[in-house]
Amino acid sequence: MTEQEILELIRQHLPRLMQENPQVREWIRELVAQYGITREEWVAFLERFDRLIEAVERNTEQISRLWEAVSQLWEAVQENTKQISLLWEAVRENTKQISLLWEAVRENTKQISRLWQAIDELRDEMRRGFERIHRRITALGARWGLENERAFRAGLKGILEQRFGVTVRRWRHYDEQGFVFGVPSWVEADLLIHNEEHLLVEVKAHVSRGDISEFHRLGQFYEQVTGIKPRLIIVSPFVEERAADLAQLWDITIYEEPEDVPTERKGDDGQ
Repeated sequence: MTEQEILELIRQHLPRLMQENPQVREWIRELVAQYGITREEWVAFLERFDRLIEAVERNTEQISRLWEAVSQLWEAVQENTKQISLLWEAVRENTKQISLLWEAVRENTKQISRLWQAIDELRDEMRRGFERIHRRITALGARWGLENERAFRAGLKGILEQRFGVTVRRWRHYDEQGFVFGVPSWVEADLLIHNEEHLLVEVKAHVSRGDISEFHRLGQFYEQVTGIKPRLIIVSPFVEERAADLAQLWDITIYEEPEDVPTERKGDDGQ
């Protein structure tokens, strides 16, 4: 061991040894006296030494408090570590629950998709069913309309013949040029002749714009065949608005009831 190392050991341990061991203090005092240290110097040395001892004690106390704080900090770190571990466990559990929830959402989405597909299929089936019902109702309506027109025509004929003593007959002629229907065919209408006036009467359950055009051509065809311009009358409980406008344009008279059909013009005898 070198001299410098020995001096360093003395510097480190001498204060503690002097404080704890009286013999060391006496030995130091003898050395000081032997080497000519004055009393004043010795007193000053001891004062400095006491202050050093006090500083060591203060440092020792501070180090103790520091270790206590470190221990408390370490306990807090351990507690935080435990809380963090519990938190991670909760996060893993929540992640698991979220995964299950997303799986349920995906399954519900599939079920909703299948439900909408079933609704679309049901809608298509209902539409086809309604179309079938509509076709059947249309066919039934057409059949009822024909029967209703026959009954209406028979009722009109009976009213006119019984109440007014006029004859109603069915006028029928072959249209070779297809003037009325666009193709050669038989055309017919109810004909009423009263006071030399010819009236063509059409009885229909429903009158459309096309029906008005067709009846107008029928009147023109009658005039071509007979040379007599007829008065055109339609009896129907339901006439479309556009059909009524066209009838007014071509001077076609429309009645809703057969009783409304006049048998004499204003100005004739008996009026």
